[in-house]
Amino acid sequence: MDGWMADDSRIQVAVRVRPRLEQLNERYDVDCCRKVDQSTLFLCNPTDDQWVFGHKTTYSFNYVFNEDDSQQDVYTSAALPLVDAAVDGNHAAIIAYGQTGGGKTHTILGMTEDEPHVSEGSGMFLRVMSDLFHHKKCNKDRLHVVMTLSIIEIYNEEIRDLLNDKKVITLRMTNKTTNDEDTPDAVRVAVEDMAQLQKTFAKANEQRATCTHALNDVSSRSHALFLLDIYQQVCMRHLQFLCYVSSFCTAGFG
Repeated sequence: MDGWMADDSRIQVAVRVRPRLEQLNERYDVDCCRKVDQSTLFLCNPTDDQWVFGHKTTYSFNYVFNEDDSQQDVYTSAALPLVDAAVDGNHAAIIAYGQTGGGKTHTILGMTEDEPHVSEGSGMFLRVMSDLFHHKKCNKDRLHVVMTLSIIEIYNEEIRDLLNDKKVITLRMTNKTTNDEDTPDAVRVAVEDMAQLQKTFAKANEQRATCTHALNDVSSRSHALFLLDIYQQVCMRHLQFLCYVSSFCTAGFG
C-alpha cells in the first residue's frame, strides 16, 4: 500500500518540547531538552551543585518538534498524512499524552476563536476538520460525503456524552470474529461546515469538567475524545456505489 500504511509500524510517535513558562517561574531554568534533528531529542540532566550539563541521552522518534515549531508545522508533518489515510477509507487516531501543563490541550485544540476558521493558533482538531470539509467541497461532484461527530469525556472512571447533557454511556463489545466495529453509544451530530462544527464544539465544551491551576485558568480535568465517522459514496451519473466508511479520533490523555 502507498503512504504511511506501507510502513511496518502503524503507530508513530511525535514529541513536542513545551517552552518555559514565566507563570511557573521557569524563565531562568536550565535548558535540558533540545531538538537535534527532525527525529532526535537530546536530554541532559544538570548536576545538583552547579548549572552544567551532566549525563546526556538521545532518543529517536518519528517526529520531534521544539518550542519554535508552529501549530501548522506540527499538523503538516504529524497529522496531515493521517487525514489523507482517513479519506482513503482507513481508520486514524491522534492521541496527546502528557502530564498536566504539558501542552496537550494547546496541541489538540489550540486557541479557539469566535470565528469558524483556522487561525495561527488553531490546534489539530480544527485543522483536521477544515481539511476534511475542503475534501468534501472539492469532490462534491463525484463523492457523497457525510461526517458525524461525537464528543465524549472520561471523568472519574465514567464516560460522559458531552453532546447529550453529560449522560453516562457504556462501551459496547465488538464482534471480533467478523471484525465489526462500533463507536460508543453516544450522540452523533452531522457536521456540514466549520460554522456548524463551532456550534457543536461550543455546546460540548460547556459541559467539560475544568478547574483552575497555575498553568491554565480553565484546565480540563477530564480526558476528551472527538470521534468522527466519515461516510463516502462514489457517485456517477446519478448512481451511487462503492460506499466506504472510516473514522478519525483526536484525544488528550494524561
